[in-house]
Amino acid sequence: MTSTSKKMLVLDCSAGLSGDMAAGAVADLLNDDDAVLEALSFLKTHGYQAGFETVRKQDRTCRHFYVRPIDPDMKKPSHVHRTLQDVTAIIAEASLTTSARALAYHVYDIIAQAEAIAHDMPAEEVHFHEVASLPSIADVIAFSVCYDRLGIGGAVIDSLYEGRGTVQCDHGELEVPVPAVRNILSANQLPLNRADASGEILTPTGAAIAAAVRTAESLPDDYRVLAEGYGAGMRDTGLRGYASAQLIELAERNQRMNNDTVPVQEYAYMETLKAHLMHLLETTPKRLIIAAIDGRCASGKTTAANLLQKQYGWTVVHADDFFLRPEQRTPERYAEPGGNLDRERLKEEVLIPLREGKAVNYRRFDCSKMELGETVAVPMTDLVIVEGSYSLHPELRELYDLKIFFDVSADEQLRRIAARSGREKLQAFIDRWIPLEEKYFSSCSVSETADLHINTSMQE
Repeated sequence: MTSTSKKMLVLDCSAGLSGDMAAGAVADLLNDDDAVLEALSFLKTHGYQAGFETVRKQDRTCRHFYVRPIDPDMKKPSHVHRTLQDVTAIIAEASLTTSARALAYHVYDIIAQAEAIAHDMPAEEVHFHEVASLPSIADVIAFSVCYDRLGIGGAVIDSLYEGRGTVQCDHGELEVPVPAVRNILSANQLPLNRADASGEILTPTGAAIAAAVRTAESLPDDYRVLAEGYGAGMRDTGLRGYASAQLIELAERNQRMNNDTVPVQEYAYMETLKAHLMHLLETTPKRLIIAAIDGRCASGKTTAANLLQKQYGWTVVHADDFFLRPEQRTPERYAEPGGNLDRERLKEEVLIPLREGKAVNYRRFDCSKMELGETVAVPMTDLVIVEGSYSLHPELRELYDLKIFFDVSADEQLRRIAARSGREKLQAFIDRWIPLEEKYFSSCSVSETADLHINTSMQE
């Protein structure tokens, strides 16, 4: 059902943002320490314990989230070297809901991609340092637990803030923002302002948390504040030393804050889709799950996949990245039902390696140059969605855990294509692309062999 209200997080990061500040702020909103600490009880097997304390920061009473050794004499490791796989294995030890775990994974995927750019290597091969310490991982888990239990659907963050000068880290003395933070800001189009502080006040963990949840940069006109929270950091930066948060509820007319960040609940059919995916995750033994969304053009396949990726951090692979190369575009190939997708490359470079638990990298087809372009690294989240026409080709079906077919009425399909691509391109769809799709659907029994059918007519 379409929600008549919408909770959002408003996060003020003008004093910087670190993992413990973010976790403390949302924990102050939730006011249920036991729920967070229960999820983190596994830390004891690693010799650590988590907790909350109340501290005073200038004019505010704040919550501080901490992770400390159980044995106060325990020697702190001089260097931490963990891969993304190591971090996700630690997150898997926590007692989390599917949504909370997906958010925690998403935060570290953002960090991994940023570090991969900084080190010029695949994300799976990067060795994390400070961001992979147990306290940092616990910060992300604690934030994810609170965010999930509060029922938040997005965050308003107008800007992030960083100090000036340098910071000492495992890589030596670096200018702030450090490369990982710069890459996170760039990849996620996050604005940055400079604060009157010396050194680092925006950590990679804090930046990644903001990137994972930010869906708007300004407040709507009509909302009400449900709760306020304050999360303390322990660094002396000369600023107020805490992040402030508000939990707000939007009025119904403000639910759609912009076209790029439409909440999942705005589309009634998304509730059905989300329920099936969640059930699959909760009932499947711990392994990567692959779902495919095929269906008629303009039925909302890409929109649905992108919405799920935005809210849960699940990986999306677009079938459009596997258009035929020029040398493959023969009359014989186009005569095959579903022949205008390079299904062989999708299968060999993505689906089979995913099934085998291997790192996946592929080159995206560049339509503007009609050649293979940039390399795409596929993050290993607990759910991977392959979306696009021809993704349920008979040669690929056996590799999916869930096969989904999106349908739309003929009139609504043409209306959406015209609105999206213009009247001139609409005719090309009518003359060429729609008939090719319909031939594929009929010849390959695509709808008949799908596990789930979604009709999106009149719901956008």
